[in-house]
Parts: sequence; C-alpha cells; structure tokens
Amino acid sequence: MQPPPPVVVVGEILCDLFTPARGVPLDEAEVLVPHVGGAPANVAIALGWHGHRVEIVSALGGDALSTRMRRILADHGVGLDHVATKPGELVGLLLIAVDHDGERHFHPYREGTADLMMQPHELPEALLRGAAMVHAGTVTLRGEPIRSTTLRALALGREAGVPVSVDVNLRPKLFADPTEMLALARRAVAAADIVKASRDEAVAMLGPGTIDRLVDDLHAAGPRLVMLTDGEKPFVLSTASARIVMRPPRVTAVDTTGAGDAFVGAALSWLLSRGVCGPGSLAALDALDAQQLEAMGDFAAGNGARAVTALGATGAFPPRKR
Repeated sequence: MQPPPPVVVVGEILCDLFTPARGVPLDEAEVLVPHVGGAPANVAIALGWHGHRVEIVSALGGDALSTRMRRILADHGVGLDHVATKPGELVGLLLIAVDHDGERHFHPYREGTADLMMQPHELPEALLRGAAMVHAGTVTLRGEPIRSTTLRALALGREAGVPVSVDVNLRPKLFADPTEMLALARRAVAAADIVKASRDEAVAMLGPGTIDRLVDDLHAAGPRLVMLTDGEKPFVLSTASARIVMRPPRVTAVDTTGAGDAFVGAALSWLLSRGVCGPGSLAALDALDAQQLEAMGDFAAGNGARAVTALGATGAFPPRKR
C-alpha cells in the first residue's frame, strides 16, 4: 500500500538559543539552551506530532548544531530526505531572551547560513507537484538565492493544484529594506491558497482598516482560507462560504515563541484529516462553513495555547513514541 503524499514544508531550520529561564537577560545568562527553531521547521514538527507525513526542504551545515537539529526533527517524525548538507556553512542561530511576561526578544545571527544558500535547482519538483500541501513562510524571501527558491516552490504547488499555505511572519530585522519586505510578503500571499497573518502584519502589508476590510483584502489577493490572529485577542477564520470570530483560550504564557506556528500546524492538520489535500482539493477550501471553521479554530487555538506553556517553540510538544 502506497503511503499518503507528504506535506512539503519549505524554509529555514534554525537553532534557537534560549536563556535558561524567564526574566534572564542574555548578558547575564550563564548558559544558553538549544531548541530547534525557524517557523517552517516548527510547523513541520507540529504536523509530524499530529501524525502526518511531512518532508522539509531546507539546508543545514556540517556543524554539531546542525546535526542536533536533524536529530530533533527526525525524533518528531519530520522527513529529512530533502535537507541538503552544506559542509562549509553553519546553521542559523537565533538568540532569544524571554521576559517575565513570556514575551521573547530575538537576536538573529543569520548571515551566510546554510539555509540561505538553497538554489531553485535543488528543489524536489516532483515531490512538490504531488504533495498533500506545500507550506512556506516569508522569512526566506530576504535575499537570493533562497528567495527565488521559495517562490519557485510555491509556484510549483500552485501550478499542480496543490493547496499552498503561507505564514506571513514578518521579521524586519532580517530585511535591509522594509518596503521590499512588505512587497515580497504581498507576493507570497498572492501565491497562496491558505494564509495566516497577525493583525499587525496585515496592517503593515495592506494599511490600516477594520478586521473585515483586512480579511477582504487578503482574500482579494488570492487566498481561499484566511486566518487572521491577534495574540490574546479574538481571531478570524474566513472562506468564501463563512467568516467567524473566535476567542483563543486563556493561558499563562511561559514563552510565546512558536504559538503562531503551532496554530498553523494544527489548522493544516485539521484540513488534512478532512481530506483537504492534494491536487484538485481547492474547492473544498471555499466550501468550509461556519461549523467547520469553528472546529478548526478550536483545534488550532488549543494547540497555539499549549505552545506557550513551555520554553521553546516546540517544547510543549515532546516527541511521540514511534
């Protein structure tokens, strides 16, 4: 029996180095605690944790931290057959301090790292065309060659009728030109069938407006399913058939890193479990009604809330026994 096609996640695998506890600033930390990081890698782990077949397309270096990131991903059920090894490069680092309120403060060390060196010709085109879904973020649009590689991956999925998901995770510190960052994010949204953005990100891309206007404008760009979040405030799920507003669960945050990634991974998991996957499934996105959106929202928000209860983007989702 043939295994189901995988979700193909394209993008960065990083090593997040955390201070050991909330409220410890980086300049006072005696040690730093390594976790796997990078929004696409976090989404891939979420999908693996929920039992889906998932392959990540990325690159790592030949260093010890790259080896550690591979091991963590494999332990979570993420396929690594399409993670290139670039021996002369290093894994990207993100130093993170979490304050007493659970908010994180990022300090990236990303220049010239292995994931940024991926070339379009390295993409597994047949895998992307036959995927259950294709997912990517916007951080990899920061420069070449990874920008063209990411946009090519989205185009391959779109051309094949595979649902394409994009997480608008704007990171201005990583872009030399904020105007270019926003233009590239809008381009990625236009290539997507499913988009998740925070309200602040939507305002940055589209200008100020009501929630309904922001959602309408995101739909007008191309996506069939829009997920607009706003931290602890109510979030919106919208399709051609329905639009609902939901309130996320209340939870005491230990670390807010990865909450959005857990939300996205769970939402995609819910869609996959309902057969919204593979070529020819796009009409099913349009048909999602209010009851279905509410069920998806409950599942996604519950996972997002769980993510903030432990240090690290995926610390609340330990590997399942396999």
